[in-house]
Amino acid sequence: MARLLKCYGTCNNKYPKEELRSFKGKNYCNSCYEEQLNETAGRNQLYSVIKEYYNISYPTGFMLKQIKEFHNDRGYSYQIMAYTIKYIADFHKNIKLEQKYGLSIIPHFIDEARNFIYRTKILKEQTNSINLDTTKKVKAKAKNMTRNNGINRTINMEDLINE
Repeated sequence: MARLLKCYGTCNNKYPKEELRSFKGKNYCNSCYEEQLNETAGRNQLYSVIKEYYNISYPTGFMLKQIKEFHNDRGYSYQIMAYTIKYIADFHKNIKLEQKYGLSIIPHFIDEARNFIYRTKILKEQTNSINLDTTKKVKAKAKNMTRNNGINRTINMEDLINE
């Protein structure tokens, strides 16, 4: 019998080597592998959002500590943290994102950002469900228009001179 290897994902089960996939030197089952890829993509997205909105080349150590704390202790996903930073920068122009404060503003606006995302998702679904193929054919009759509409518009110059 083949040797069983441990999955380093959330399931911690043992699988044959053929059923595991390697990611960054660790073995994962298929479901945990997909989770790990999504988490890494979300983290990279968050890093790029931080770089863009804070105008820095890479998140500082303090920001990385806050990201880890928010993700592990508070259960925030990387995607919602990135959306919250975008929401603050786009809709709260009076709030300036400063590097010295790090990401400490995220917990104050995360619920508001979630509600905004939820509302926009509902509005997109509603607009997609609207049937825009309600075209009506209208026949317009053209009026027989004459230039003078039956009124004699000729001016007799002799009548003007005599007056």
